[in-house]
Amino acid sequence: MTIQSNWPIVGRLKDAAASDEITFDPLKDERPSLQETIFDVKIKQTWFRTDVAFLRNETTPLLSSETVSVEFFKSENGNKSVAGVYEQTNKQDNTQPLAVTDQPKFYGSAVLTLNEDATKIAGQYWQNRSWGLGLNAAGLITMRRSTK
Repeated sequence: MTIQSNWPIVGRLKDAAASDEITFDPLKDERPSLQETIFDVKIKQTWFRTDVAFLRNETTPLLSSETVSVEFFKSENGNKSVAGVYEQTNKQDNTQPLAVTDQPKFYGSAVLTLNEDATKIAGQYWQNRSWGLGLNAAGLITMRRSTK
């Protein structure tokens, strides 16, 4: 799975707000590229439940992710889609405390659409991570079936 986050844009806004010299207007100025992160994902499906878990990696503070809810639906244009809510827990210890802009636990949601040949599911996500500081991120998710 590849996640592309708007965090670089949020970061530029945060830096501009804290500075008398730096300015940034996302409506007028050139925006930075989205930040890309790759995760392995495990999907487990039974008759009554679907669980999607992002697997830990060394480049992010992710400790675990748990599925809260998943719903499959057909959109108005006939595309097969899925909407889901997840809860993420981040690592935090004395050797590597979380950034002041991060949270140990938060919720996220995504709406993804399956492509025609069922090789990819993609769409948008958003989360309430650090929402009280106005620092919550959103972006794009693309999942491809593993060939392993």
